[in-house]
Amino acid sequence: MPVADQKILAGINDAAIARYAAGSDTAGYRNQGTGADRLFFSLLNLSALLVLFLVAAVSITLLIYAIPSIREFGFSFFIQKTWDPVTKVFGALPFLVGTLLTSFIALFISIPFSLSIAIFLGE
Repeated sequence: MPVADQKILAGINDAAIARYAAGSDTAGYRNQGTGADRLFFSLLNLSALLVLFLVAAVSITLLIYAIPSIREFGFSFFIQKTWDPVTKVFGALPFLVGTLLTSFIALFISIPFSLSIAIFLGE
């Protein structure tokens, strides 16, 4: 073993390893740092909870306002192909398939580019 490596290893003792291990634990992050760090951490937690609350609120609102339509047309709305307002027969299957198909085509096109850029930037 080279002399430089021996000097580096000689400076590492069990107490230093324990301090490093305790400092790298993210669960103890709340007790570390300045007041600004704690404030930022609290704001991040609050923002995450706010996003979850908003997603839940939008989902519940959509469900509540969709109940009359679901009662009248049923879940067959999602599997029927006919859209005829005159006879009041509505089916959204072509629209749903078209949306999903274009989304997957967009992913199929964009993933190779994004991975290439990520690999290039990571090198």
